[in-house]
Amino acid sequence: MSAMPLRVLIAEDEALIAFDLAYRVEEAGYTVIGPCKNLSQVKELAPKTPPDLALIDVKLGRDSGKDVCAYLHEEFGTTCVFVTAHPASLIKNRFGALGSITKPYGPEDIMSLLRYMEAVRSGQKLKAPRFLDAF
Repeated sequence: MSAMPLRVLIAEDEALIAFDLAYRVEEAGYTVIGPCKNLSQVKELAPKTPPDLALIDVKLGRDSGKDVCAYLHEEFGTTCVFVTAHPASLIKNRFGALGSITKPYGPEDIMSLLRYMEAVRSGQKLKAPRFLDAF
C-alpha cells in the first residue's frame, strides 16, 4: 500500500452493512469517506475529500448506485465496485465500475477486493478475485 492511505467512499443505505464495511475498510488500512446513504450525501462529501476507491450499493433508497458510480468516476476518476444483493440489476461495463460483489460476502473478501482495486488503479495487471463479477 502507498504511504498515504487511499480514501474509500462507502455508499450504502443500510446502516449495519455501512458500518460493517467502514470497519473492514479502516481495518485494512484505508481512510473511510462516509458512509453515504444517497447521491446527495455523496455529492456533498466527495468534492471535499475526493475518493480514490468506492464501494457502492446498487439501490440507495430512491437513488441509484449507478448514478453514484457514474458521478464519482467522471468527476474524480474514482475506481468503483458495486456491493449488492441485486447483481441482476446491473448492466455490465456501463457506469465506470470494475465489477460487482454479491452480498453476503466474507469478511476477508473486502480486504482482498480493496487490494485488487488499488492494484488496478495503479495500473497493475492482476487476476480479479474469485468473488468479483468483473465487467
